[in-house]
Amino acid sequence: MLKIFCFLLLLLTSQELLSNPINTELGTPKSAEALEVVTHFEFSSGFHCDYGIPLWVSYNLNKEWFGDVPRWSKNFMPDSSLPTECWIRHSDYTNSGYDRGHMVRSEERTRTAEENRKTFLTSNIIPQKPELNQQTWLKMEYYAEKLAKDSLKEMFIYAGPIFAKDKPVTMYNNKVAIPDSCYKIIVVMPSGSTLNDVNENTEVIACVFPNNDANVKNFDWTTFKTSVYHIEQSTGLDFLDNVPDNIEAILEGRPTSVLDNIDSGMLIYPNPASDYVVVPVENYTVYNSFGMVMGNYTSSQLDVSGYPQGVYFVKGENSILKFIR
Repeated sequence: MLKIFCFLLLLLTSQELLSNPINTELGTPKSAEALEVVTHFEFSSGFHCDYGIPLWVSYNLNKEWFGDVPRWSKNFMPDSSLPTECWIRHSDYTNSGYDRGHMVRSEERTRTAEENRKTFLTSNIIPQKPELNQQTWLKMEYYAEKLAKDSLKEMFIYAGPIFAKDKPVTMYNNKVAIPDSCYKIIVVMPSGSTLNDVNENTEVIACVFPNNDANVKNFDWTTFKTSVYHIEQSTGLDFLDNVPDNIEAILEGRPTSVLDNIDSGMLIYPNPASDYVVVPVENYTVYNSFGMVMGNYTSSQLDVSGYPQGVYFVKGENSILKFIR
């Protein structure tokens, strides 16, 4: 009888270690797509088997997750929690021109060797251009690390890919889908906070990064801030579902307010706009949030009445500005 009890206790403990409810404390993202949801102690993931990547990865971050174990030095690994037909291997990215981009950063799980190893499961990675993964995306990760360690913040984070709705999905070797852009959402709260502590003043940081070289290189991550609502419109996902509806609506609709390095002395107006904007630079290019070129212009008054609703970037010779249509 004692042996049976010990076996059941061991089984229960093992099952508890496989998942961690705090990673989806604010809600498991809802998708119209058929996803395989995998749960680990380190993160949860909504994996799209046809695309070979997760459409979302959700996790918790605070100073307790950081330690001093070395980075896993071997290959990325298939997630055995997934059906074998969904497995993606390290070699499936080889020679693609894209990094194997962590959604949960390796450094964010350095308390134990096993926790760090889990970040190298392919259910935690998507293809990212090196200039994004190693520069702009990494700068946002550094900011989150600073919030955790120096400001003692409790964070609930979502990250994943975005695919343009007006063109076919690009596949590498018929295995891995290449995103047009990547998103990250960080809900920032005091240490030890839970769902019950979320209120209409809770800070939410949301960014969409073009997944290409030219449009992210040498730009600060805050250049690409947006709102959760915009990310939901772009991905078809529903975030923060556990948050009461009235508070959720406020948090998702509010633009990210974290300070950035955009030249505050140069303003596009009106902003937001419906018909036109006045641009204070000459010879500029307009990009949408997917990094697609909308056009090259010289006129100071830009007609945006035909643009879809969203966030746009105006890139001049020495500046980058943002407006919302």
